[in-house]
Amino acid sequence: MSNVAKGKGWTQDDWYAAGESQIHFFPMPKRLLWTVGKKIMLDVEAWGGQKAVRHHHYRYDPIDQGMRPRLTTPGGYVISGWGPYRTDTWKYSRIRWGTPLRIDLTGQYVLFETGNQSDRWKRVDSVIPGMTRASITDFFRELWGYDRSRDTDGDGVPDTWVFNDFGPVAINYFRDPNRNRKLDKGERIMGEMIHTTPVNEAQTSHGEAVTMEFSHGCIHVRPVDLGRLIGQGAVKAGNLLFVHGPGEIVFDELSP
Repeated sequence: MSNVAKGKGWTQDDWYAAGESQIHFFPMPKRLLWTVGKKIMLDVEAWGGQKAVRHHHYRYDPIDQGMRPRLTTPGGYVISGWGPYRTDTWKYSRIRWGTPLRIDLTGQYVLFETGNQSDRWKRVDSVIPGMTRASITDFFRELWGYDRSRDTDGDGVPDTWVFNDFGPVAINYFRDPNRNRKLDKGERIMGEMIHTTPVNEAQTSHGEAVTMEFSHGCIHVRPVDLGRLIGQGAVKAGNLLFVHGPGEIVFDELSP
């Protein structure tokens, strides 16, 4: 591996290092590669962010919450790990995917399990205003239809939270200026990550064709491909991820 000066982080000089497992994302051809050296181990479709049109007014949408699109940020990163993701920034992601749900005694509200023994169950609308039982039922049917595998008692409310914008798991990564592959003090996890979407999860669950769309900066992959990346060990903590620029193409020197 090339000797890049301290503080420069991971750069083009580190691409496809002999014997090293890396992830490479190419936005324009919409390809995400897992490579070991110059050998392609896995090649999957992936969609990144779309450049915002100057002076264009973007209509508010309850799914994207009015956020303007942006390109996925090019650079060299280190994967920090993966798992269910929670953030207050996106309202449906204030609850982790897979969190158990139940209906309260009045029948009007849906509760979610907090994991806190002293306050084990809270109303969903206490963290996501307006999310009553009726609105959750409507949202569930819109995304998942009448899916009894997700609603085993048939009450119209899913057994677990299946609306998190980042899907069941998200792969996180960070900039690593000192090249030690550790998340040190002063370094932070990127707001962009590799993940699926609730729509694509529902399509996959129903055996339908998966319809991919541009993100707001993250890297979207199909659920089956995310499972392959994780299952085959492509996204281990400490592995490098390179997000290429929009004009870059996959090099001919790589071989399947």
